[in-house]
Amino acid sequence: MRLIEPTAGEVYFRGRPIFSLKKREMQRLRQQMQMIFQDPFSSLNPRMTVEEAIGEPLSIHRLVKSRGEKKEKVAELMRLVDLNPEDAGKFPHEFSGGQRQRVGIARALAVNPLFIVADEPVSSLDVSVRAQILNLLKDLQENLGLTILFIAHDLSTVRFLCGRIAVMYLGKIVEMGPAESVFYNPRHPYTQVLLSAVMVPDPARRRRRIILKGEVPSPVDPPPGCRFHTRCPHSTEQCRLVEPELKEVATGGHMVSCHANQSLYMP
Repeated sequence: MRLIEPTAGEVYFRGRPIFSLKKREMQRLRQQMQMIFQDPFSSLNPRMTVEEAIGEPLSIHRLVKSRGEKKEKVAELMRLVDLNPEDAGKFPHEFSGGQRQRVGIARALAVNPLFIVADEPVSSLDVSVRAQILNLLKDLQENLGLTILFIAHDLSTVRFLCGRIAVMYLGKIVEMGPAESVFYNPRHPYTQVLLSAVMVPDPARRRRRIILKGEVPSPVDPPPGCRFHTRCPHSTEQCRLVEPELKEVATGGHMVSCHANQSLYMP
């Protein structure tokens, strides 16, 4: 999103590299890509009413011609995320955490984006409220044809919302593929460890818990070779010396970065 300028790497949006874009070009592009922040308590300006917060993107991108049109659009967006338009004049502190996150979602949707980055949008919410927000995101995703990059540590929420999953370790993708394939046939040892920790309500389907040993390396100065080799129970000399490439190991674009390159995990 370039809210923080990167130090390395590239990001392409619809085939276009965005790190070289100038400020005005980036602002135009942001009409197509928006963000839902993790903390609904600090991501809204406490001095702005909900109407002002949701309406600000409309003014910045000049999507409304009059104050009346802007007011009407804000009311429509509030109804879309199950908020009462009559509360548009209230300030963020008058809303609950879940309601604030709905305001953040409405603000992101204001410019009709094609792509939304959702940065752990339910991690700071109560469990019951999480379910409401996740259901809302899923409905919006299906009804509006949105592409959502959903960042989370909770694998249950990832499975509920996502069609494709990328698992990262120390800033590097170690496995990526269709959600069902990654969940039922995990190929990287780290993915297997993560899935073994997921709570399963049916005791008959409970997974064998895998306990890791060793310390987590510094992400600033990762070890040579495979970054996971210091904690991997299957590491070899090759793992310690050579960094594995991300390669396709199954149909549907299931890719893994592992020298073992085989399923070591039994669901």
